[in-house]
Amino acid sequence: MVKGKELGGVQVFVDNDWNSQFVKDYAISGIPRFILTDPNRKIVKADAARPLSPSLEGEVDALLD
Repeated sequence: MVKGKELGGVQVFVDNDWNSQFVKDYAISGIPRFILTDPNRKIVKADAARPLSPSLEGEVDALLD
């Protein structure tokens, strides 16, 4: 689907069905799920707004300051 829909960004494949440690650690209960990371790839918001959301621009700008 990622190739067929030409999805951008970083796409993460969750192994072990919905039982992976990543899914448990970040309480992921559905997809899509947007995760905001800082420039060092540290997760700063595990439940970020959709990429086109106006509120996301301010959050990203704050990380880059």
